Amino acid sequence: MGASNIFSSPNQADNLLNAGIALHRDGNLFAAKSIYERLLGIDDENIAAIQLLALVYSSRGEPDNALKLIGHALKIDPSNAASHHLKGIVMVALERASESLSSYDQAISLKSDDPKFYKDRGVARYECGLAHQAMSDFEKAIELTPTDSSLFTYIG
Repeated sequence: MGASNIFSSPNQADNLLNAGIALHRDGNLFAAKSIYERLLGIDDENIAAIQLLALVYSSRGEPDNALKLIGHALKIDPSNAASHHLKGIVMVALERASESLSSYDQAISLKSDDPKFYKDRGVARYECGLAHQAMSDFEKAIELTPTDSSLFTYIG
């Protein structure tokens, strides 16, 4: 299939999502945003596209738009741990770390084996002055991925 008809296959949504992800990874946020919006025009409940578009908005300094999208994703699927995690990330970016904790708690309650959730909650807890609890989160993240040496920077 040539590049000119990549979006005309029966898997149009998958093709759009993959194209958006490739652009996003290359740092072309403007083009990725356009692709995610196009995909959401086809399927406005595509959680992955909503989450990725929220990341674009957050990266572009538009956290309020990101939060609106994440809220939409959570209405569609309140049990999506990644959406709760993403909400926590955006709340921290808004310097609302204390408000992010409930989002991280929810993400962890839904998917307790993801080290990113513990690391990010640990960062938020540390920013809230909860150093002992933050340390517990960093230790749990290390327990889940002992080969990730970047996590050791959090425990000194």
